[in-house]
Amino acid sequence: MNEMVKRTWTTLDGRLIFDVIISCNPGDGVPSVARIVCKMGPEEEHIVKIHESRSTPFRIGFHSGLQVEGELQQRAHVHIDGVDSVGIFADIRFGTTRLSGETHFEGLMVACPSRGGHAPWPPAPAPPDPPAPLPPPHDDPTEPGSPLPILSGQPGELFSYVYVRRWPRVTDEDRARR
Repeated sequence: MNEMVKRTWTTLDGRLIFDVIISCNPGDGVPSVARIVCKMGPEEEHIVKIHESRSTPFRIGFHSGLQVEGELQQRAHVHIDGVDSVGIFADIRFGTTRLSGETHFEGLMVACPSRGGHAPWPPAPAPPDPPAPLPPPHDDPTEPGSPLPILSGQPGELFSYVYVRRWPRVTDEDRARR
């Protein structure tokens, strides 16, 4: 048995209402349904069946002059605050010639928790490996015969080589000139 939940989305100060009955288990083939109500003048309503596998385009013209058109799409596995949910996403435009222009809404319109409830949390990452110990310092790296540092590059690295040379040793004569 599939659980159905009613959620409401309103705009135009409550004059345009989307009452959406969402299937909490979309995999069982029961479609979600949007009842679109216009309360500008005499109340009118239209029903849009929302397919679970593709966007559902619609275009509605109410007697009051309000035009609503766009797409509704049902998506499973929408995570809201860690809860696996089923959501209805909308990409709609609505307005009248008497209002100043039209309004565009794109995003999550309504949602309800999936029948499965909470999604499992991903496992915690493994702690990082401890850093390798530093080699003991060499007494004087400028001394002739001291080892050069070991350098290695990664494949595909931007600068695949590093030029390293020893600093010249400061002699007593150089120190005296200073």
